Amino acid sequence: MSSLSEVKIIYGYCIKNDNNLSSNIHYNSMCFCGSLYQQNNQIILDSAQFRGVDEYQLIHSPITTELNFEKGNFRSGNYIWLGHIPDHFGHFILSLISRLWAVYSYPNHFRLAYCGKNFDEILKTRYICDLFEVFGLNINRMIKINDGDILEYTYVPQQCFIENYCSNKIIGQLYDKFSKYNKISCENDFVYISRRNITSGTFGVENEKDLEFFLMRKGIKIINIEELSIKDQINEWGKYNNFIGFSGSSFHLGSLLNNKTFIIINRNEFLSSNQYIIDQFSKNKCYHLYSNNIVLKNNDKFNLYFEIKDVEKMANDISGVIEKIKNSKINPTTVNRLHKSASKFLIKNDSIGEKISHYAIATQSSIYGIDEGNTRNAQGVLSGYLTGIYQFHTELEENPWIKLDLTKRSLINEIRIFNRNDRRETYNRFHEYEILTSEDDIEYNKIFSSFNEKITQNIINGEKFPIRVLFSNDIFSRYIKIVSIGYKYLHLDQIEVFGFWCDPEGTKNP
Repeated sequence: MSSLSEVKIIYGYCIKNDNNLSSNIHYNSMCFCGSLYQQNNQIILDSAQFRGVDEYQLIHSPITTELNFEKGNFRSGNYIWLGHIPDHFGHFILSLISRLWAVYSYPNHFRLAYCGKNFDEILKTRYICDLFEVFGLNINRMIKINDGDILEYTYVPQQCFIENYCSNKIIGQLYDKFSKYNKISCENDFVYISRRNITSGTFGVENEKDLEFFLMRKGIKIINIEELSIKDQINEWGKYNNFIGFSGSSFHLGSLLNNKTFIIINRNEFLSSNQYIIDQFSKNKCYHLYSNNIVLKNNDKFNLYFEIKDVEKMANDISGVIEKIKNSKINPTTVNRLHKSASKFLIKNDSIGEKISHYAIATQSSIYGIDEGNTRNAQGVLSGYLTGIYQFHTELEENPWIKLDLTKRSLINEIRIFNRNDRRETYNRFHEYEILTSEDDIEYNKIFSSFNEKITQNIINGEKFPIRVLFSNDIFSRYIKIVSIGYKYLHLDQIEVFGFWCDPEGTKNP
């Protein structure tokens, strides 16, 4: 029996985003904790760094702050926001490509604003310099931005790749740029990507040299690709069509050349989603496997370190998978998008599903009669931009409400409510409320009450966080009504609903 099995569970998410991305301009925004903030102290969400696991959240960045713009360091000119530059090869590739799609559409004199290590250290990091050259960018356009810097004009592209969460169709532009590195006639034999000479890092295999010995006896070529410069790595990826190896960052780079076949051996039955989602819009064929023939070992120089129990059997099993691929007896790995986390543990700080409120229709119980220069109509609460002030406003009345029509019957997993926080007095008006749902906009069922102490344990309250209501049971509905209890105004900044649209029978759409 083979020790290699096909991975069926994904660690993180694998959302395929077909929406058209945009790049928005912001004036006099301040850098803080790796993100940009407007003068109302609200974060510019597109500037922040996200990840899909362990918690899909803002990294290093609060949603609201108390920044002093008067004491900021003003930087004039035009900037394109790259965000935080990670000090890790794999994370750097993914963070760079996430916003790179927009860079080519702006003039070359626009500076590339980033947060991270000093520029002189960047210049000493060979793979960063090489990647900029490969992407056709002048690395001297980069400029480090510090906390307190105020940028005059900043163009902030939406991300086409969010780690462990989603990729966007525009990533196909990068495949087009890299496909030119493929040789006209690539070799079709499988080659093994070795990590044997890597002395520290995320992942290592103790007796990989022994595995290579048995693989070479089967005619499989060995390449120590991570020891090469980026340019030489790309040349090696361009020589061959078919690759084998333990999962690692090097495969991210190989994926960009497109039209490749990968056999990737994962550390356990959980597939890391980054490799999977980077291939969603590619023509790569990827077979994600895991083995019960490896055991965890202690090694202070690696985050994870393994030993192959029976290297000859592992080589035989790899050879067997190659034969199945050649004879079309095995298909590339596909993972269904689950409406709950695929992790063994419920990710409690995770937006579970897709944002289904983006195209919703909002109505409200009444419209505030005084024009204060802000949006008063209900649809403003779905604009997608945090302002810190209200984006809809009712009159003073008994139990004012706002209603969202999701346009389709949906599976609702989470509701986020962003209260206005420009003044404590107005912020505190929204503290006793109920959430109701309906299939037909006639009969409503209460699914949440702020009076229920048991439920409020599932949300994060406070000026610096959205109210987050998560549901342990499946909630199917088309209409959502939020009712503020008492004689008062209702005025909120934003509302977001996460989940999935369903077909009429209640099955989540793929």
